[in-house]
Amino acid sequence: MTHQNTSYSGPLWHVAMVETSGEIDVAEAIHDELGYPVFVPAERVWTIKRGRRIVACKPMFSGYIFPRVDPYREDWSRLKHVDGVIAILGEPETEHGVPSYVPTIWVEAMRKAQDMGAFDRTQINASGFKINDLVRIGEGPFTGFNAANAQNDSVIHV
Repeated sequence: MTHQNTSYSGPLWHVAMVETSGEIDVAEAIHDELGYPVFVPAERVWTIKRGRRIVACKPMFSGYIFPRVDPYREDWSRLKHVDGVIAILGEPETEHGVPSYVPTIWVEAMRKAQDMGAFDRTQINASGFKINDLVRIGEGPFTGFNAANAQNDSVIHV
């Protein structure tokens, strides 16, 4: 959800559409070249690299990042000239307008959730259970027993 700004409120979190798989590089370029803070919500996931299973950070919104710019004191249109930036969402017809923005409270909530591990997919196995999740055994010699998931892989270990 984005909003059009109607009154001055300081720096705003805008949405930049960037080249897919280039979110981190573009965010670093915006920070290094323009000095703007950038938020890239990411999730921790399992991936296979060189035949080994490793943890990787993957952007949650493929092709989108959130640069913070004060459109009334800084030239937000400079974002468009950073390599890898395709567009700024809600970009006005003239460079004197203000593009759409995401409420700061949303960005703060996403940051807090990320910091608390809400987007850590490495703690959930293929069956959807986390380590120590309680399960009730539904068939076999232990039918009706409760157990805790003891290992994080595609099989539930109790």
